[in-house]
Amino acid sequence: MPGRWPLGPAARGNRPRSPAVAVPARQPGGLAFRRRAPEDGVVRARSSRATPLRVEPLSESEIETVRAFMARPGGPSFDRSHGILHALATAPTRVDASVWLAELIGERELESPDDALRIRRLYDQVLVAFEEGDLEVPAAPEAVRAFCAGYVHVAMADRSWRANEKATLEAFPLLCLAQGKRPSELGVDGVADEAGWLDEQGRALEGTLLAVHAALAADRDAAVATVRREKVGRNDPCPCGSGRKYKKCCLA
Repeated sequence: MPGRWPLGPAARGNRPRSPAVAVPARQPGGLAFRRRAPEDGVVRARSSRATPLRVEPLSESEIETVRAFMARPGGPSFDRSHGILHALATAPTRVDASVWLAELIGERELESPDDALRIRRLYDQVLVAFEEGDLEVPAAPEAVRAFCAGYVHVAMADRSWRANEKATLEAFPLLCLAQGKRPSELGVDGVADEAGWLDEQGRALEGTLLAVHAALAADRDAAVATVRREKVGRNDPCPCGSGRKYKKCCLA
């Protein structure tokens, strides 16, 4: 298991979400995440836990750019990072964007602030996907394992998550997939065809993610009620981690 996700007081704060991004509507075209955009080409999240988002879906070429960036050594792969983002969108405990962006960027050098912004937009798309109940998840076994490893990396570090028995049980297949182990190898008996069960769980990944997300809904809502939002000054460093001032980055 990788090192624990940093969830100390400095890491806690508002659930990481990009502020509204003013973007022109794109012409209809192939979208990497199958989002059904309205007529103006902008997807809006309808989350009760945050200010509604304006998200321009990443194009296929932008997704490939993110993949290429994450294929470089020095940080987690795209599939592992994608799993981390799905867990962050699900977890009761909030992690500042500057913390998880640093985790995903790793030791790789940003060629431009757009590299960080594309990752933020990818996270926003995950939020939208959960709202719509239509997730884009990997299918290849190795990609599924990397995705689940990233997901479990966040889940195992969140005490509030582990305290929710229903969510923990729902997430058990993800732990098996992440480690490539059968239930009996993790101390759970009673599954007759374990090899077949594991394959089936890989195919049922989307449904499992949605079930865990639903099981933690009340915990997320409770966390929102207790969080005090801190105002970011116009001249403060942008929370997205780009290195630019807030007024010249996400506030623009």
